[in-house]
Amino acid sequence: MSEQQQVNAANDAPEWTISEKAIHEVLFCKAFLERHPMKCINGRFYDIDGLVQDDTIRSEIAGMLTPYYVTQISRKVRDVFETMKMVCFSEPLISHS
Repeated sequence: MSEQQQVNAANDAPEWTISEKAIHEVLFCKAFLERHPMKCINGRFYDIDGLVQDDTIRSEIAGMLTPYYVTQISRKVRDVFETMKMVCFSEPLISHS
């Protein structure tokens, strides 16, 4: 376990907080998706209720990051948002009409 991971564990920080500046984006996305399951189809996010607005997701990401990070929040949100698209990727559903 790295020194930063030991500090994070001692502070009850999530495992995706690598350092005071870095985020383990894939682990963050997995934690996010446990709370809010979604798929990304054609670059748009959908949950069980349908289309989820990008700004809603960005706001939720920011809410999860701000307790642990104080600088470059908008860049971190943008980067995690783009990673989320890859982690949630799903082929378009086939229509039987």
